[in-house]
Amino acid sequence: MASKMTDKQRLFARCMASGTMSMSDAYREAYQTGNMLPATVRREASRLMTNNNVTTMVKRLRDEYERNKQIKEMSSRDLVIEKLKHFIENGENTDTVKLRAVEILARASGMFVDRVETKNVDRESGEIAAEIESKLAELLREPESDSAEAEDAGAALH
Repeated sequence: MASKMTDKQRLFARCMASGTMSMSDAYREAYQTGNMLPATVRREASRLMTNNNVTTMVKRLRDEYERNKQIKEMSSRDLVIEKLKHFIENGENTDTVKLRAVEILARASGMFVDRVETKNVDRESGEIAAEIESKLAELLREPESDSAEAEDAGAALH
């Protein structure tokens, strides 16, 4: 497959697989495009992407990049887990350090799941309206009683 490709096609495929370039940019990187119109570059890049050898190489390289990325992420995760285990086993003699390391390790491994409990209570709209009116009336009464208390306190001072 790859032996049937030219060096320029391979370079184009590598640029496309990197995920950082558009088809036109990858084409410009691989080919001499100084005298080409932008529309011509787009057309030629698009035509090149229909080449079975090129698309196969792009897919293979993208899959390889993704696998390498996952391996790096896993190795970073493994490093963090090893550090946490070290803190648990060999950390300072304080319980808080060890407890915090265990907590972080448990969260990282998915042992802690945040749950929200909700209650669904079926109520009639009239019942809800009455409750709202009651609360509003209570709120409206409170400032009056506060101002009456303030007046009483002011009168006691004079």
